[in-house]
Formats: sequence, C-alpha cells, structure tokens
Amino acid sequence: MTIREAIFVGFRAARANVLPGLLLQGIMACILALYLCHEGSQAFFRLVGESRQELGPVFAMVAYTFSGALLPELMRIFLFQRARVTAENIKSVLTMAPIWIFMGSVVDVFYTMQNHWFSFESGFTTVATKVLVDQLLYSPLFATPMITAYFTLRAGGFRKVVFASVFRCRFFAETLLPVQLASWMIWFPGVTFVYIMPPALQIPFAVLVHTFWVLILSTISERGRGDGK
Repeated sequence: MTIREAIFVGFRAARANVLPGLLLQGIMACILALYLCHEGSQAFFRLVGESRQELGPVFAMVAYTFSGALLPELMRIFLFQRARVTAENIKSVLTMAPIWIFMGSVVDVFYTMQNHWFSFESGFTTVATKVLVDQLLYSPLFATPMITAYFTLRAGGFRKVVFASVFRCRFFAETLLPVQLASWMIWFPGVTFVYIMPPALQIPFAVLVHTFWVLILSTISERGRGDGK
C-alpha cells in the first residue's frame, strides 16, 4: 500500500462515520449548553465531577474499559446475536480490557498534567494550546501508536511475527497512518469540547468521544479483514 492509498483508507474510515460523528458533536454541544445554562443539569454534572474526584484514576480506567471493551460487545450481542452471549464475546472483552485500563490511567495523568502546565482555566489560548499538544504530540507520538499496535497484536493472536511487524515501515503506511488521520477528524473537535469543561468533567466528556472513536477503529479493522489482511 502506498502513502496515498493509506491516506485514502483513513479518510474513507472517517467519512463512513461522518453522520454519527456530527451527531456526537451535536450531542456534546447540547450537553455543554445544558451545563452552562440549566441549573438541574449543573447539579447532575457536579455529582459526576465529585464522583470523578473521589475515584481518581479508577474513574477513567473503569469508564474507558466500559466504553472501549464492554459496550461494543454489548451492542454486538443485542444488535446482531439476538442477545446470545458467546465465548468469543467474553474473549473479546477480556483481551480488549487491558489496553483500555492502561489508556484510561494514562489519559487521567495526561489531562492532569495539561491542567498544571497550561492552567485550569478555559480561555481560548489555554484550550487551543491543550488541543494542539494533545493532537500534535500526545496522539501521534504515543496514544495512536500504542492503541493501534495493540489492536494489531490482538488481531494476530499476539504472535511474535505480528509483534515484529509493528516495527516495520509497512505498518506505518498501511495501519498507523490511516488510524491517525481518522483520529484527527474525531479528536480535534472532540478534545476542544473536553478542554472547555472544568477538570473534574474532562474525563466524562472524553469518554463520550472515546465511545465513538472505538467505532472508527472497528471500521478500519473490519476493512483490513475484508481485504484479507
């Protein structure tokens, strides 16, 4: 696969989910409006924020595991398997849980560091700086490679030959680049909403974006299987 083909795959994966993506951004905008303008919603968000502060990193670990490992399987079970749980569903949850537990803890630390580095306020300059650090440094240099490599290893049964493949240029062109392009289309607007929120509510908002992002990853993964790769 050429770089041009890899770019096409990334854009195709994002375009396939453009309507759900717009719906997600609309939902987040509505939630933000409720948080800013509705007293009842503000009370609810305060409760969520207090739970987030009390649980600390555990909140992010549990939320990311639920949205990344358990929720996709529940959707598959109820939408496509007539509510029948199979051994494959259980295996899928167990093999996906470790990466999302890990990434949930990393995101919790990263958001905390961003707030300490650039301020806890939500002014334009602060939010823009956090978004750029998130999407131009953290995402392409750590988050996307880590998650994509794990997905690849998991699909290949964690064999040594698959492990070696993630360090090759072909992995970058055929897998990592398409995922990163799709990631930017979802997470650039997504983390903007996240960083507008106060620190206690950033992880809950990130979980909303993460839920949709898992669908994007699944789209790219299904494409690879469809091509026989």
